[in-house]
Amino acid sequence: MAEAEAAHRAGVVALLGRPNVGKSTLLNRLLGVKLAIVTRKPQTTRGRLLGILSRPDAQLLLVDTPGLHEGGRPIDCAMRSAAKEVAADCDLALLLVDPARGLEPLHREWLARLAGRGAQALLVATRIDRPEAAAAAWPPEGVAAGDALRVSARTGEGIDALLAEMIRRLPEGPAYFPSEQLTDRPERFLAAEAIREAAFEELSEELPYALAVEVVEFDESDPRQSEPAERW
Repeated sequence: MAEAEAAHRAGVVALLGRPNVGKSTLLNRLLGVKLAIVTRKPQTTRGRLLGILSRPDAQLLLVDTPGLHEGGRPIDCAMRSAAKEVAADCDLALLLVDPARGLEPLHREWLARLAGRGAQALLVATRIDRPEAAAAAWPPEGVAAGDALRVSARTGEGIDALLAEMIRRLPEGPAYFPSEQLTDRPERFLAAEAIREAAFEELSEELPYALAVEVVEFDESDPRQSEPAERW
């Protein structure tokens, strides 16, 4: 008798961590396309961004979140609230950590928060291609080896193992979105984010961190259709 096919799994995976720890880069690597903008500036991600990874055996709803940090400005509070909302509804949380800095009190606070609501969590050491990260001790003290992985989103090292572990921990269930859908965000939003990324890269001291982009006109027509028709 043929072995029964493995059950399909689906669920929400929250990407949490300090600013500039590599959440957006990891999201893009897992999806295989660039969805989230990535810059050298901290706090580039301002709100939640959903990336949908569909496979024959699973659908992962990967949610990029603003960096976890302290601060009393309204924008700081709003970004913390966005991360908390995602963490409150996820099936699995990836808590990304810079291994050179190790596990901080903030990380342990979030691990306790997730455990308190029964959510599974994986500690993920990022950027392990860097010498200072590669030399750091991992997993942290008090964390089981099976709950702590190491990846480099830049080189792809450890990504396959991480993906397999994520799928293993998701609940069984059908897909939430059509397999060809990449995100729930409209193209207008993605265009605004691409413009904001370019501004972050091209500007420096003159760039206010309150920068936002509003698209006032968006032409979705195929430029090839606007070319003059060939005369016969």
